[in-house]
Formats: sequence, structure tokens, C-alpha cells
Amino acid sequence: MSHPITNFGGNVRFTPRHLYAPATEAEVLEILDRHARGKVRVIGALHSWTPAIVSENALVDLRHFDSVLVQRGTDDAVWATVGGGCRIKHLLRKLHDLADATLPSLGLITEQTIAGAISTATHGSGRHSLSHYMAEIRAAAFDPQTGQARVFVWNDGPALWAARCALGCMGIILSVKLRCIPQYAVAENVRRYASLDEVLAQEAEHPLQQFYLVPHAWVFYAQQRKALPAEPSKRSWHATLYRIYWFLFIDLGLHWCIKLCEAWLRRRRLVHLF
Repeated sequence: MSHPITNFGGNVRFTPRHLYAPATEAEVLEILDRHARGKVRVIGALHSWTPAIVSENALVDLRHFDSVLVQRGTDDAVWATVGGGCRIKHLLRKLHDLADATLPSLGLITEQTIAGAISTATHGSGRHSLSHYMAEIRAAAFDPQTGQARVFVWNDGPALWAARCALGCMGIILSVKLRCIPQYAVAENVRRYASLDEVLAQEAEHPLQQFYLVPHAWVFYAQQRKALPAEPSKRSWHATLYRIYWFLFIDLGLHWCIKLCEAWLRRRRLVHLF
């Protein structure tokens, strides 16, 4: 028995005829074969605002694919093999506890699943998108020779590049493997600039920098970031205050305002005005 599905933003609502939450790869393959002539879509944390997940036929929930396997290579590198339905916050806790490691790039929202984050090119930390760091992807898809579902493994070449940001078109992502890096701290401040040239001139000193063009005001705000050689033993009071500000006004306030305009009041002009 299925039930209505609503995404995080509240702007996408639909009811699939079939809702599955498989626990094994064999179950995923069986579902694909059962709906080979229909439409199959996959959901993770339902964070995306786009209607890419909408399916009136079959919907697959990857919540049970949340395993994390952390290993050290011969060169002492840390590798993580992660289930497609694992939430990023769960992966980060495991990496911290087991290897004092973290992800090479980290988005603002850690509620996302790893498959959803890489499939939509989630960026962060001023580096490449998280998907850029996937060294191997295992996915369930249809074999063009037999027409039957099977597991594909991509670890090189164009297939891997495509699977890193496929919006589900390459199949259902079962697991990914990526190289992790040691834990590090980031120093950050925000500066306002009148031109893009002024912003780009700061890249050498702040390699993790991100910047924004504010419409209508036509000014740039740059988050000037750079990695510190080690986690400071004691965080300054203004760093703590900045974290509180970021949590209340960006993590919560910004999203609430957008949801108020788009999902609850349903006024597109209010979104533009905001």
C-alpha cells in the first residue's frame, strides 16, 4: 500500500502506485525487472526541490542501504565504501569515530543521502562537487543485451564520469567508494566586493573561497575560506558566535523563508521578492 510523498520543500507532492524499501541488492533487481515497462524513480532524503523523483508507477526508497565500511590502504589512505541511502551526517560520524577522517568536499545540508548528493552535483567547501571524488559506483540498471536488471560497477572512464551526476538516469546507486582525507578546520570570513575581478584576486590566499552575486544590488559577497593545518585546541568566542548565527539564519531561517513563500503561501512572486 502506497502513500503520498512530499519533498522537503513541500513543492513536490505525488502518490506512486508502488512504494518499495528494499534491503538487499537482489530485491532491487527484482523490483526493476517487475517494472521494466514502467517508470521507476528513487528517493533518498527528499531534499531536492526538483520533480525528478515524481513517478506514478514505482518509487524506490534506499533507506536500508546505509552501510559504511572504512578501510586503510597500503599508503595509509582512508577509503570509505558507502551505501547509496546513507545520510551524509551518518557517514561523517563514522569517518570521525573510526579514522579521524572526513569528506574531501562537504555540502551545507548533511541530511542528504550520499546517492542523492552526488547525483545532483552537490557542492561545498569551495572544492569540486562531492560527486567528483567518487572512485567507484555500483548501480542496478538494465543490461542492454538481455533486457534484465543487473549490477554494474564503474570505476573508470566515461561511464564513471556520467554516473557521478546522472540524476538517476544511470540506474539505482547501490554503493559508492571514495577516498577520504584527515580532519581539518577552516578559517572563514565574509567580505563585500564591487567587482568579480576583486573577488578572483583573493583565490590564491583563500583556495576554499565561495562567492555570490546579489541580484539588483550587483555586489559580490565572498566567503573567504582556507584550511588550517590542525584543529585549534580552543575555538574563539567569535567563531562560536558565527556558528550560532549560521545555524539560526542560514540553516534554519533561510530555508524557512523559502518554504513559507513557495510551499505554504504558494506565491512565486514572494520567492522572487525575498
